[in-house]
Amino acid sequence: MKEKYYEVAGFSFAEEEVAKRAKKEAEGVSFIKAKIDMEQPEKVLQIYNRTIEEKVFKTPVGISYLYELQQYLKEIPYIEASMILPIPAESLLMGENETKEREGKPQNDRKIKQKNIDFRKRYQTTFSVAVALFVMVIAMFAITLTSNTPTILNYENKLIDRYEHWEQELNEREQELDEREQKLNS
Repeated sequence: MKEKYYEVAGFSFAEEEVAKRAKKEAEGVSFIKAKIDMEQPEKVLQIYNRTIEEKVFKTPVGISYLYELQQYLKEIPYIEASMILPIPAESLLMGENETKEREGKPQNDRKIKQKNIDFRKRYQTTFSVAVALFVMVIAMFAITLTSNTPTILNYENKLIDRYEHWEQELNEREQELDEREQKLNS
C-alpha cells in the first residue's frame, strides 16, 4: 500500500493535519513578506523575535522562513548576534505526535491539580457566605418594615397620611378661630 504525501511549499508531509498547518504557515509567511519592510532591519528583528517568542511557526515551512530572516539579520553589521533569538527546532526533531503530547502535558498536570482541590472547604466557605448574605437581606427587610422613615415602598402613603394629618389640624384650628370670632362678635 502506497502512503500518501502532501506537498506544501516544496516540503512533503505524511500527515494531512500537519500539511494543513504548513499551508497556514505558508500563508502567514506570504503575509509577513508582503508587510515587512526589509529596508528597516530593526523592525525585521522585532518581527523575527516576536514570531519566535510566540511560537508562530512550527513546521519546516515557517522554520525555513525564520532561518532566512535570521541569515539576513546576521548580515546587518550593527545588529548584535545576541539580539537575534535562536530558532526553536523541537517540532522538527520530534515526531508531530510527540510534540502534541509534550504540549498537552501541562494541561494534564492542571487537571490533576484541579482534582486534588478540597471541595468540602469550598462548599463550607460558599455556604457560610450564602448564609451571611441571607441574614443581611432579612435584616434589611426588618429594618425597612420597622422604621418610621418613608421608603420607596411606602413613600406615597406616608406623604398622603402626613398631609391628611396637617389638613385635619388646620381644620381644627380654623374651627377654633371661627368659634372665637363668633364669641367676640356676640
